[in-house]
Order: sequence, then C-alpha cells, then structure tokens
Amino acid sequence: MKDTEGAGVGTASALASLRARLYRYCAARDRAASEVQLQARKIGLPDAELPDLLKRLKSERLLDEARHAHAYVRYKFARGWGRIKIQAGLRALKVPQGHIVAALRDEISEAAYAAALQKQLKKKLGSKTPDKAAAARAYRGLVQQGFESGLVLTALKALGQELEE
Repeated sequence: MKDTEGAGVGTASALASLRARLYRYCAARDRAASEVQLQARKIGLPDAELPDLLKRLKSERLLDEARHAHAYVRYKFARGWGRIKIQAGLRALKVPQGHIVAALRDEISEAAYAAALQKQLKKKLGSKTPDKAAAARAYRGLVQQGFESGLVLTALKALGQELEE
C-alpha cells in the first residue's frame, strides 16, 4: 500500500514538472497551440491533461494565437517573405484564419510590401541589365518567397520600362 501512495506522489510531481516545462516553453516566445500540443506529446504529458493545461496557458496569456500570428508575420516579413508564404506557414501551424488575416492586415502596409518586393527584386537582379533569363529567375525566386505573381510581373515590367527609357 505504501508503494502505491509513493507512486501517486511521484506521478503528481512528474506531472507538475512536465507542466512547468511547458510553461517555460510558452514563456520563451510566442507559440501556436499546435506547437504547444506537439511539445506536450514530445515530453510525455498525458493527453487527458492537455485541454486543461491549454486553457490555463490561454487564461494566463502565455498562449495567445493572435499575438503569435502578429509576431510571426513581423518576423517573417522582416526576413523577406511574401504574404503567401507567411500565410502558408501560419496555416501549417493551424492558426485560425481570422488571426492570420488580421495579422497580415495589421503588420504589413501596402507601401512596405511594395518596398520589400522592390528590394528583393533588385537583390535578385543585381546591378546588371535584366535579360529574359535573369527576369525569369527573379520571377521564380520571388514567387517562391511568397510574393504574388501578379505583383512580381508588374514590378518586373515597371523595371523593364524604366531601363528602356
């Protein structure tokens, strides 16, 4: 009988330790709920504990999907990602669509987006006069970075007209 009681205390302290690890994991930076769930499974937290723990983390504002979406958009946009790739990254993290739309709208102004596209385009083309092959490479690269194909084509055409004049 004593062994059973000891095991129960050990389990309770083990659960407390796992919860504390998840608290530290969430406090380190903003996370999506899917990241926290994955980490909880990785460290061995029982699935039965997860819903209550997620509620507690949300109530203590350690887990906030909207805040995470805003931080993610700011971080990725600063590193040259376009809206499409940012949106795909947030979807992969299972962030609700409403948070994704709000974060993109709030964090990326049209002027900043156009400036980022121009900066990336000049970076891809370099200082040389763009020929068709260079323009095609730049187009593919920018679309791969998540910029909308129509905007990339418009920017390439504008740059081409500017160089012809």
